[in-house]
Amino acid sequence: MYEIDDPDLQKEKCYTTIGKLPPFVDPRQPPVKKCPFSSISKHPFVHSTSLILPKEIYDSVWDSISSRIQTPQYAKVIMPLSVLVERDFFNCYIKIGDILLISEGRSGVDNVYTLHNGVLRLELDKNSFERAGLDGKPIRSGGRKHVKERYAVEINLRLPSMLHGKKGFERIVWAFKNVLTTSVTWLFCDLTPSPTYSEEDAPIKKHYPQILQCTPEVNILGSITVPPLFLSGLETGTGLEFLHETCDEIQEWLGLVFLNSPPICIYIVSSSHDFAVCSSGGRSHCKPEVLVNCPHPSAPTSESFNRQFIIMKTCFYFQKSANGDQQAEIHLWAFED
Repeated sequence: MYEIDDPDLQKEKCYTTIGKLPPFVDPRQPPVKKCPFSSISKHPFVHSTSLILPKEIYDSVWDSISSRIQTPQYAKVIMPLSVLVERDFFNCYIKIGDILLISEGRSGVDNVYTLHNGVLRLELDKNSFERAGLDGKPIRSGGRKHVKERYAVEINLRLPSMLHGKKGFERIVWAFKNVLTTSVTWLFCDLTPSPTYSEEDAPIKKHYPQILQCTPEVNILGSITVPPLFLSGLETGTGLEFLHETCDEIQEWLGLVFLNSPPICIYIVSSSHDFAVCSSGGRSHCKPEVLVNCPHPSAPTSESFNRQFIIMKTCFYFQKSANGDQQAEIHLWAFED
């Protein structure tokens, strides 16, 4: 059998990039082609940011970080897809304003809808896609058996041709009012500087939005086992070999810390089957850490950039002024594309 590799199929991979951040980065125009910014820009919706900080850094800088981070206001609302193309809602939030929308449902199983930068993406099953009569592309399933065909439809609602009375737009309105009629739960976020959810003239008010409050959750981990990270000399052959041997172990350690798993709190390994931090060399040590989880259910990429800039700039400034061996880890959790 010929081994034919399809580059479009999603495969589980782990990429590791080492580099130095530029001395100045404009949050409004980040270098999206360079890591780690390129990795973030691939995901339009980021639902939370997790941060691991040494307690010394947390006590010194967290008040400064939290005061500078602006969290968008979110709302939970139940409405059908046809509301998006109603005149008031369409003109106020899509043509003039800027909103984020993500519907309930499981990607690959249910009909899921998202709106980002004026682009409406519909993930539909075969029956709904054929009945709606909209242009779309099949979603690759990787050749798996017993997987029903699914299709993706992308509509840029900010195009000049997207106006009521135009033939192409009326076709979309018909599909939303006659085929995709089920009311679903949406996560709604208005990205304008002064969003209004409860004013009388707000189009979203008649759908009774439920305001969601998102506050950071701080978890004091205590003294945990921390693997050694030698950031200097990684460009050499010895450094690359060390990174290759310990990359998986460090990634596993990060996953355990984010889960607040008990093995990271155990410094003495009782058997060969127990979890050991960085067994490929180097000496691990124990020190108090703090885990901060900042939920933002559907934060846009720009908001994630801004949040990351503030955290990195403040933490790295403290590292230079205090102790050079302090480490801080940032993890962004995104919705599945």
